[in-house]
Amino acid sequence: MFHKISEQIVAYAIKTDALDQEKETEYIYGLELSLSVLTSYLSVIIIGIIMGMIWQSALFLLLFVSVRRFAGGFHFSSQIICYLVTCIMSTLVLLIIKYTGNDVFICSVIMGLSTLTLLILSPVPAIEKPLDDKEKIIYGRISRIMLIIVLGIYVALCFFQKMYTAKIISITIFAIAIFAILGKIKYGLYRCERAAL
Repeated sequence: MFHKISEQIVAYAIKTDALDQEKETEYIYGLELSLSVLTSYLSVIIIGIIMGMIWQSALFLLLFVSVRRFAGGFHFSSQIICYLVTCIMSTLVLLIIKYTGNDVFICSVIMGLSTLTLLILSPVPAIEKPLDDKEKIIYGRISRIMLIIVLGIYVALCFFQKMYTAKIISITIFAIAIFAILGKIKYGLYRCERAAL
């Protein structure tokens, strides 16, 4: 999505001796990825501004990015598809937050099942981002600690009757759990295909 822009920026930086030409490919990849991620994050916040849900979109983004980074899950092979799905998913999540009730039982069931799913599955490797044995241990430990902390925050919010904020957390963890399940299925099918060859 940002390949040509990244190439031009890196070429200029190499020309001015700001970067080493031997690592040109790595610089282009890193810059392209950074621009793509930044655009996705800004888009989620802009969607939140348009919907009048700035802090809700920021909380969703913070939780989604931080927990999913270590829990893993489904990844798209195309940056454009990833960007479009991010925008669609963020809009759907914000619509659910805006137009559904704050029922403590429903939110707690969603939160409990989603957290349990992630505790069992994490970390979920992806075809695009396989994990070695050490990463599996470290990512698994970090994701489980984060999930327990988030679950503790959720319980505290319920206790203090802050169900609207608790609902945002439960829906975000649910979205991460969906990506984990899809990622597990995709990775399992990929491994079956490779084993069959």
